[in-house]
Amino acid sequence: MPIEQTEVLISTPDGQMPAVLFTPTHPDRQSAILLLMEAFGLTSHIQDVAARIAHEGYVVIIPALYYRELPHNKVDSLNKLPNALIKARIAAKISQQELADILRIDEQRVKEYEDTDYQCASFVEILEVSTALGVEFEIATVQVDFAEIEAVKKSVDKRRKEKLNIKTRAS
Repeated sequence: MPIEQTEVLISTPDGQMPAVLFTPTHPDRQSAILLLMEAFGLTSHIQDVAARIAHEGYVVIIPALYYRELPHNKVDSLNKLPNALIKARIAAKISQQELADILRIDEQRVKEYEDTDYQCASFVEILEVSTALGVEFEIATVQVDFAEIEAVKKSVDKRRKEKLNIKTRAS
């Protein structure tokens, strides 16, 4: 049975919630199904499931439950940027594989990014992901923590001295 797929907006007290509506062009039934998305958003797999159900004559709607998260998500520190990037990917309905394809990298690398909250990613890689997901930075404020810098210097000096002691003992 032929179907139509339409992107719709549902009015809610929190704004407009996007949804995907699948409608048989010649419905035999008047029944409808509310299909909830996966944790990763409105993925192509969930849309395929909806299309198969619609081919059976049902009207199917899949609401984008994360609609409150983006695009107006504000990040008040770089520590929260990884979570925002993961939410942006999900809200954009992009799988890890699709993001990897856009970035021309292996899907496993994207999985590593998200599994480690981007701790394994370089700043350039984070910027590339941000660009691919359409995440823009409006305001950037840098605050230097001199106490933290001194603590890091002391830690590095301590490690350096420990290495020298080990080399000296080995000689």
